[in-house]
Amino acid sequence: MKFSEKSNNYLKKLITGQITYKKIFYFLKRKIQYTNVFFLLKNFPSIKVKLKFFVVILGHKCTLRCVDCANFCALMPQKFYNYTDICNDIKTIAGIAKIKKLQIQGGEPLVYNKLNDIIKFIVKLDIDQIQIATNGSKMLDEKLLYTIKNNNVLVRISDYNVIKNSAEKLYKQCITHNIPVKYHKFVTKDSYWIDMGGVDKQRNNNDFLVEKIYESCPKKYCYTLEDGYIGRCARSVVSHKIQKFNPSGLINIRKIRDKNFLRKKLINYIRRPHAMEACHYCNGNKGRRIKPALQF
Repeated sequence: MKFSEKSNNYLKKLITGQITYKKIFYFLKRKIQYTNVFFLLKNFPSIKVKLKFFVVILGHKCTLRCVDCANFCALMPQKFYNYTDICNDIKTIAGIAKIKKLQIQGGEPLVYNKLNDIIKFIVKLDIDQIQIATNGSKMLDEKLLYTIKNNNVLVRISDYNVIKNSAEKLYKQCITHNIPVKYHKFVTKDSYWIDMGGVDKQRNNNDFLVEKIYESCPKKYCYTLEDGYIGRCARSVVSHKIQKFNPSGLINIRKIRDKNFLRKKLINYIRRPHAMEACHYCNGNKGRRIKPALQF
């Protein structure tokens, strides 16, 4: 078995007495299990890839114009993607992956006039849980209220504090109608944002440092689908359009016709996580803490 740098570090610590045999045996056991899982996935096409958390971006039309939006929503065209394309993309991924939790995201998804239809489409697929990420600026209309309630969709309200009154009204509306709802605090856990880098951020050419930032990033497993592309986080699939660089490290699912080939590509993508080109233009969680949702 070929050992990685991490494995060699464990062995060095064992020799110097910094860790116990029990811990090294546990590490090797986990490594073998991990290898076996991907062996089975690669060689048995009927087994679905497991995605614990998967984000679907509907578009960038939003009720806010946040200066420091990590996903550059205010700078993107204020529109949503084609309904049929969104549904086809979700169906493609659900056909090769077992999604535990799917998060619908914008922009602001509650202003998308096809959101009700999107939810009705998703609930027919093999997906365990659906949640909607909203900034809390809009209430649920009657149709959406009925669909969300009857399909146990969770409403996740971002805790920005800038629109506290409307967010509280939405929260109470959900509670009143027995709809699962929660407030979401960001990386700092105290409602502050982190400056991930704006339009003018220059490329970080220190590959070692970029990998370190990527390894510590809490968003590195937020696999995200936007307009036919899969990236490791929501920022990664859009930042090249605003920061003007050639993207790499994304999967264009619309160009891959062979289902099994796409499945293998997704397996390799998950198995070999590493920094993308977008990471060179991002501060990860190392940026300064900033006030949330400052408006243009």
